[in-house]
Amino acid sequence: MTDLKLLPDEALLLQSDRVEQVGRKGASGGELYLTSRNLIYVNKSVFGKVKGIDKYPVDLIKRVNSQEQIFMIKSPKNGLPQLQIHLYSGVLTFQFDNFHKKQIEKWIQTLSKLLLYGPAQAGGFENTSAISGAEVIGDMVKDTVDIFRRALGGEGPPTKEPQYVAGICRGCGAPVSGLAGQVIRCRYCNSEQLL
Repeated sequence: MTDLKLLPDEALLLQSDRVEQVGRKGASGGELYLTSRNLIYVNKSVFGKVKGIDKYPVDLIKRVNSQEQIFMIKSPKNGLPQLQIHLYSGVLTFQFDNFHKKQIEKWIQTLSKLLLYGPAQAGGFENTSAISGAEVIGDMVKDTVDIFRRALGGEGPPTKEPQYVAGICRGCGAPVSGLAGQVIRCRYCNSEQLL
């Protein structure tokens, strides 16, 4: 994995290998990362040497009527699925080596959650190049453990008292406030977000 030089409060959420940024001259593939702050593309040579690292702040992803402009499109050249992300400053398009729609759908889902709810609700780190089915097996094991815990009278996780928080709207920058973990709607731009 490439050293991304993440900030101390920046978490890695998603990674895919063998990704090509469409329209980049001399692109032979690379790595695509999503952190709690940035979309990062690591451009690599045919031999795996890092040619460049581009960071795109997720706050620059365009929103229209509270809808993130992130899409799965078909390549005009070969009809294969691609991930397209509209920024306020342009458009990014990525093609994944395995052309797997589920991988692109996972990117769209995670990006949308990050923009709507923030990093806490977007999920933990996931390498989409991992063994397929591992996530399903992990969920099955967790569900089985939960069933046994409830049957034996085990307790769930401790509950926290609600906290009042204030912040800034991701859509327009206006002040917002409410209970932590609550989805609120900005009174100025009507965008929804998790506090």
